[in-house]
Amino acid sequence: MGFTSYEIHFDEDQFVNLAVARLKQGSPISRVQYTTRMASIKQSDGGIIYDAEQGDGTRETVVKSEYDLSKFDILTYLQNETGLTRRIIARILNGTAERVTADFKINPVAYEEYVGDLLNELKENHIAENIVYKMTDEEWDAELFKSEPLRGVVEGDTPNMVSVDESKTPYEYVRYDSTIEKKFAEAANLDNNVKYFIKLPSWFKIGTPTRNYNPDWAVLKEVNGEKVMHFVAETKGTTESELARPERVRIQYGREHFKALGRAGVEIEYKVVQNEGQLE
Repeated sequence: MGFTSYEIHFDEDQFVNLAVARLKQGSPISRVQYTTRMASIKQSDGGIIYDAEQGDGTRETVVKSEYDLSKFDILTYLQNETGLTRRIIARILNGTAERVTADFKINPVAYEEYVGDLLNELKENHIAENIVYKMTDEEWDAELFKSEPLRGVVEGDTPNMVSVDESKTPYEYVRYDSTIEKKFAEAANLDNNVKYFIKLPSWFKIGTPTRNYNPDWAVLKEVNGEKVMHFVAETKGTTESELARPERVRIQYGREHFKALGRAGVEIEYKVVQNEGQLE
């Protein structure tokens, strides 16, 4: 497998229009409210004593109507939280100024956080959808997979290695980081259609705009009794749509990386699976 580099084609107009459309839909932010209660508080030798029963127990819930927005700087807050330029943020806020102002007045702190999270989500998705990977002249040295020492715990209270057939993998053990990975290794070891598999080491990384991505497995498998397929697999305990946003974005980067290898004639299929049997 080879190395890739990437370029990001960030379409500002497209991003701004998408963000404006989402903000125009409104926010789930509710008005601030607080409750007051009459009670008795007195000083004693042991300190302050709070006794609700000695007061009249009156409760009153007050809903805050609106805030003075001059005390808040949402533009600077969003710039710090998202890394977007002030120009882009200003275009978004101005594009739906009436709606933003109405929602912002209800609960400024909560609304700032909501918009920050929304813009980060839209930004990450936009980058993932518009990133382009290209092959470079560098390649991984196959000997690294055999020369790198394998360290782990075979027995005891917290084992993290499972015994496997040495003819199917570089070592007599495979190290795992989760129960899902352990089951994957055991299944691959017993599957006669799996000719070779490797738990990809931590140094095997794909560059991304956020942080480097380390896929889980490389698998050589015979499919339908004839075709040998090269797979790179990411094992997860749930479906891809249910993963946290950062994980989904990293997987999208990985998918684009392997598409670039495919365009260069390297036949590798990238899959997100919950078990080894899904590699087909």
